[in-house]
Amino acid sequence: MLTMKIAFLIQAHKAPQQLKRLLSKLQKSYVDCYVNIDLKASIEPYNCIPNEFSNVKLIKKRVPVFWAEYSQVESTLNGLKEIVDSGINYEYVFFISGQDYPIKPLEELYLFLMKNRGKQFLSNVELSPNGWYKAMNRYQRYYIPTTIKQKYLNLPIISKVLHHLIYKIPKRKYPNSLKPYGGSSWWCITYDCIQYVLNYCNLHPEFIRFHKYTRSPDEMFFQSLIMNSLYAKDVVNDNLIYLDFSQGNPNPKLLNNDDFDKISCSTKFFARKFDVEYDYLILDAIDKLLI
Repeated sequence: MLTMKIAFLIQAHKAPQQLKRLLSKLQKSYVDCYVNIDLKASIEPYNCIPNEFSNVKLIKKRVPVFWAEYSQVESTLNGLKEIVDSGINYEYVFFISGQDYPIKPLEELYLFLMKNRGKQFLSNVELSPNGWYKAMNRYQRYYIPTTIKQKYLNLPIISKVLHHLIYKIPKRKYPNSLKPYGGSSWWCITYDCIQYVLNYCNLHPEFIRFHKYTRSPDEMFFQSLIMNSLYAKDVVNDNLIYLDFSQGNPNPKLLNNDDFDKISCSTKFFARKFDVEYDYLILDAIDKLLI
């Protein structure tokens, strides 16, 4: 008898057909999917999805998401709030993107999580001179969000002066005496831990305010909260997702059919990133692997 429910929170901004293909692989009685569509994208191609998949809900409170900005965290928090407000007592929430895809049968993930109940699967590294020191600048210096740039910084001279002033301001300290940690934007953590994160945000609006002017806060917000909590002792430094950064870019490489052997040998449960316009054959090959 299946006793555990898993919620997938999926962030998407394009390729509705690819998203549907992902959702078709998540059709299990113990799974619900909550899909968050970037407000910059038209919702029209996605409105039919809950009618096609009975375990899928679209997140209502959408925001325009900009890369490396707080809007990515805001969008995630909105999704988590709606998951909690559903009243369903999920055991795990797995946060993935619409460009992810399972590379193991979902039953294997279920059994793995059952065996490791209470563990948090979250890649993490301390942001310190002895850790991920290059990322310290992300929070120490003010970052100007796109919305402010678009509204107030149209004149190049204003933008130039402001950026000059930013480096004259003393370096910021991480809020609330927390030790900063960084890691991947994607993770799989327990429902109890999700509730802790949301409660902390409600009680400490200054923590959110700090990250609104931080670069790439999605890669430190959840890590820093969880690694400074009682849940830290249960963290496994692994987000269960296969990524390839071999090209040395800030984003992982787009996976193609040439990557199949590496993917098929991976112990991870999902992989990213895929783009059907770039290579759909890799997904066909993975589908055969999942049978």
